[in-house]
Amino acid sequence: MPVSIKNQNTKDLLQFISSSQLDNYSYAVFDLDQTLYDYEACNEHALLSMLKHIEKSFNIDKKKVLDAYLKARKSINQDLKNTSSMHSRFLYIKKMCKTLSIENSTINTLDFYDIYWKSFFEKIKLFDWVIPTFEQLNKKKIVIIIATDFNARLQFLKIKKLKIDNYITEIITSQEVGTEKPSQQFAEKVLNFATANYSKIFCVGDNPKKDIFLSNYDIKTFII
Repeated sequence: MPVSIKNQNTKDLLQFISSSQLDNYSYAVFDLDQTLYDYEACNEHALLSMLKHIEKSFNIDKKKVLDAYLKARKSINQDLKNTSSMHSRFLYIKKMCKTLSIENSTINTLDFYDIYWKSFFEKIKLFDWVIPTFEQLNKKKIVIIIATDFNARLQFLKIKKLKIDNYITEIITSQEVGTEKPSQQFAEKVLNFATANYSKIFCVGDNPKKDIFLSNYDIKTFII
């Protein structure tokens, strides 16, 4: 089965992985969300499942629920900027329930949160190029590090669901660092683990603003 490629930048990465250049590297740092799988599709599916449930159970129009959710997300993002908690679906949903005056908001926040993540994990699937790439890196004895924003437990659950845990040596999250990419603290946390000359490390991500956090150290970086 041919490996489908996201875009030209992904093709450039795969050409690098297949080339003799790879022999010069000891560590590979990968982002998780939207880099190894389609986060946007999973989030859309999960959010729609939650909205449909609320509309059916509480007779609140999906558009009204979505508006309350997006306003809650914006508020939480601003209040908790550059921390892992700024992405907390639990906090978004808690604030949304208050805005919509949903009865028994404590129990329903928990229920809505569970619906969101159950639906999210139903949809999650690796991009086709990931396993062949990880196989090649393991064959070359290149250490794979996941460096990701977000809640540590949820990122671990995603990695478990994607069945890539056996390829990965270390997972570093913004929750444990205390701040998000592209902060210097995040870079230092990764580099303290990857005890090698910077020329022996390469990094892969999808976000041109965040995933360049190691390029400040002249580390080869692919934005795919």
